Amino acid sequence: MSADGVKFRKPVFPGETIFIHAELTKARGNRLAKAKCHCVVNDAIVSEGELMFTFLDRQ
Repeated sequence: MSADGVKFRKPVFPGETIFIHAELTKARGNRLAKAKCHCVVNDAIVSEGELMFTFLDRQ
């Protein structure tokens, strides 16, 4: 739904392995949530930010 405070620190090239880490910081009910995230390549943070999202029922 939204991405706040996103910073891209270094480029990521084809063939590199990217690890995405997310920590849930807020949850409203069982549908809406906020998480602080960062991406790591070769032990270096390449991007970070805060994401707000919602869960959808797949029926």
